[in-house]
Amino acid sequence: MQAVLNPAKIRFAVFTICILVLAPLSFAEAVKGPAPSQEPDTSDLLANPEIAPGEFPAIIVLKDQPLHEISRNVKPQYDQKVDEEAKVLEEIEKKFRQLDEGQIRSLGLEKAVEYQTSALTKEEKSRMKETVEKIDSIKDMMKRDIMLRQKNLAEPQQNLVGDIVEKCGGSATGTGIVINSVFARIPKKCLQALKESGEIAAVYEDEKTFATLDKSVCATGADTFYSAGYNGTGWDVTDLDTGVDANHPALTGVVTANRTFHDTAVTDSSYRDNPNTTDDLHFHGTHVAGIIASRDSKYRGIAYGTRLINAKAGANSTTGGWMYNSDGMKAMDWAISTAGADVISRSFGLCGSGVSDCANARYLDAIVDDLDVSVANSAGNDGPSNSTVGAPGYNFFSVASQNDMNTCDSVGDTSDDAISSFSSRGFTSDGRVKPDIAAPGSSIISAYNIWETTDDFVGASGTSMATPHVSGAVALVLNYKGLKWNPIAIRALMLNSAKNATFSDRRAFGWGVMDLGEAYAQRNNVVLDNITEGAVKFYKITNMSAGNKATLEWNRHVVYNGANSPTTYYSLNDLDIYIYNESANTQISRSITGVENTEQVGTGASYSSVVVKVHAFTTNFTHNSNTEEYAVAASKSISAADPPSLSVSLGSPTAFVSQEFNFTANVANGGDLAAHNVSVNLTLTSSFLTIVSGSNPQSLGFLNASSNKTASWILTSASTGTFNFLVNASSSSYGETFNANNSALISAAAGDVTIVLASPANRTYTDTVIQLNYTLNGTAQACWYRHNNANTSLPGCANATFTVAAGANSMTVFANNTAGTIFNSSAVGFTLNTTVVSNYTIPENVKGGGSFNGSGTNYNTQAGVFHMPVGVYNGTNYIVRVGYSEFFG
Repeated sequence: MQAVLNPAKIRFAVFTICILVLAPLSFAEAVKGPAPSQEPDTSDLLANPEIAPGEFPAIIVLKDQPLHEISRNVKPQYDQKVDEEAKVLEEIEKKFRQLDEGQIRSLGLEKAVEYQTSALTKEEKSRMKETVEKIDSIKDMMKRDIMLRQKNLAEPQQNLVGDIVEKCGGSATGTGIVINSVFARIPKKCLQALKESGEIAAVYEDEKTFATLDKSVCATGADTFYSAGYNGTGWDVTDLDTGVDANHPALTGVVTANRTFHDTAVTDSSYRDNPNTTDDLHFHGTHVAGIIASRDSKYRGIAYGTRLINAKAGANSTTGGWMYNSDGMKAMDWAISTAGADVISRSFGLCGSGVSDCANARYLDAIVDDLDVSVANSAGNDGPSNSTVGAPGYNFFSVASQNDMNTCDSVGDTSDDAISSFSSRGFTSDGRVKPDIAAPGSSIISAYNIWETTDDFVGASGTSMATPHVSGAVALVLNYKGLKWNPIAIRALMLNSAKNATFSDRRAFGWGVMDLGEAYAQRNNVVLDNITEGAVKFYKITNMSAGNKATLEWNRHVVYNGANSPTTYYSLNDLDIYIYNESANTQISRSITGVENTEQVGTGASYSSVVVKVHAFTTNFTHNSNTEEYAVAASKSISAADPPSLSVSLGSPTAFVSQEFNFTANVANGGDLAAHNVSVNLTLTSSFLTIVSGSNPQSLGFLNASSNKTASWILTSASTGTFNFLVNASSSSYGETFNANNSALISAAAGDVTIVLASPANRTYTDTVIQLNYTLNGTAQACWYRHNNANTSLPGCANATFTVAAGANSMTVFANNTAGTIFNSSAVGFTLNTTVVSNYTIPENVKGGGSFNGSGTNYNTQAGVFHMPVGVYNGTNYIVRVGYSEFFG
């Protein structure tokens, strides 16, 4: 029967598009608080036997948990095959017509998507679908391979535990694969026997959790994916619930696998279900199924093309819909290993209110981390009080309920939207943001299990209704990207694209309200990478606008550490994210909480180029691996970037002792990011070397990517030899220091010495004391002169005077360089003449002083005309000594 509903009274959020646009936000810095402490596991009955009931259903967890190690070894083999298929999708996507962000906003996402995909042929669209299904098949084989290996290793141990249980008066009811465990009904006395076996990590009472249904959407933007041809086709979503009425008109052909898991449920006195049917006798499971995959033209599911796996672990009872944990674990093991689940939707309680962790949360985290299966779980309906969230895990979505007030506003207007009053609030007891994301959960119209006798569709509220919106959304993202996107990348995308708008309370909305329209716009802005202990990695975002975000996401690894306390688990590795203005080298924002595996940063202004830095704060990873996989999603296109990478090229000058020479260091930046505060330091390894000019260290300032600058110094060497010149270039950029070193061997040679003799000259002198003047070029270690075959030292290689004997003389100046090589000037011959000229009469006109030309005879009685300098006047004549050259000069 088709329900006739009053549209003024109820809005149909699942089927109506309302794209939320983020107003500019101011992002508070998230900094590290106190290191989280390991909470004692008070629910472990092995450690606390006094609180155990007399007889109870139990989950017995073994110490040996090989799944994580198996997964690490198996995944890479299949990931390579997936990557090969993903290239097909990437090639087809290249044919999408390109639009920039402004054009997308102008057209609206639906029209923009229609335009972008209009260039694809039917054959290309068909090939995309076939490739997605092939990828799904590969991933299914991977999950089955991992689970089979786990089962084969676990079975012998589980059989031993089963024997212990039987001997102490209990009965085993099943086993778990994801977590190596045995499900049993045991008397209290079995706890001692299990403890003495040494094989058991913990024993928990097998408790039941209730469907998160309240008393009783705008909302998601899914139509954007539909317009692009993505509706979840090819992927399998598990409805872990109270069953599904597969005959409902809106669900015909949707359910592809069915099985009931009520081994523990049937032992409960309030049980009012049927273990022999997969039909929904409660209504909760069918309602959730319709939200995910209804194919009704009016009340269409969010991922109406997906295949639905009906894993009936929830049951109808006199107290409502509930699920025993062991039944749920068996159902999920089957859904993954046999039915090929890609996503699990679980709309039941998980942990106690406001706690930081529990066994159920660790179980779901293990599914996500080791099997690449995304999980969405309801946050709980214990609001509006703070610290009431009941799904505190790390790797799955903890989903809150949004109330859109039955309006579908204009683009960007979410002013009247709010969190549903019943939706559980955060934070967890260790201060983490939970829930993660909000989705429509108030007055949701979906399939009704008793449609045969009443309305086909019925309204209901609760985080139970919000959760399938998120699990269905994951199927849409998978449909677009294929499982090249693992759960880490999907979480990063969905939390980064979630809209905060006027919702500033992270306790209520987590990281924001799910917006698939924005997720589509950001679908390619995700990088999946890994990092080593203590390392940093960089990325670049261009044209980041005010209000844009970047979100870092990674997994908590769930492995029981049997070598230590049996209830100690690997702690979360600590990764941090920073963003910087590249041009100014200033930090814009950072998130370094120390407790979250979601770190988010954002901008309050616009920047042309933003540097994203991921830092592994943990220097010794806790999960027996030296790498951590993570994803970064951004509002704008993001790409990996090599950090500043400095290299130093050194000059090879010719150097001579005591002579100045120029030494250069060319610094190049081969990275993708600009280097700031670049300085170069020259280290001299010998005291013989001296920097004459050039500051040291020497600042080169800003060095853009693929550019270089040169530092130079003037030096001298006081000695010959080969010296090691050490150069270090450093840059302080984006909170890190980058260095480059180089060295060069520079030889300082002694060098030639040239000597030019200026005096004496090749002439006749009349004075017995003559000035020795010469010039040196080069470095001389010692100097001397040779006068008529007699050597005389020249201290300090200075000029000097020497005494000359009458007649012919010779002069040569010598010097040796620092290597001992002797160099000499040209030899000069000169004469000393001391003969007195005959008396003569000086003309009257020069008696007062001066010079004159006269005549006379020299000592050889040669006559000639002479030029006479004024000598001593005796009243009548000037009597002077005149050398030969003067006589006839």
